[in-house]
Amino acid sequence: ERVVTHGKKVFSAINNMVQHLDNSEAFLGIVTPLGKKHATQLKIDPKNFRIICDIILQLMEEKFGGDSKASFEKVTNEICTHLNNIYKEEGW
Repeated sequence: ERVVTHGKKVFSAINNMVQHLDNSEAFLGIVTPLGKKHATQLKIDPKNFRIICDIILQLMEEKFGGDSKASFEKVTNEICTHLNNIYKEEGW
């Protein structure tokens, strides 16, 4: 149950970020607090973001084919890059 609940939060956050990819201020307004919370309060290793994104990409490829994976890979790379930058700012 906890995994399902967290999965819903993850996909909701990703959906929210995707909807704001064309607006850097709004995008950063979502990703920055998320990154800071995971870096400072939850102390989650930033490698976990890449692992989760890779799993999502694999599932997308299996379900929808390579084109969807390639498109969404650009999104996950953008998200992971920003999260990694936030982690660096927080001393990781």
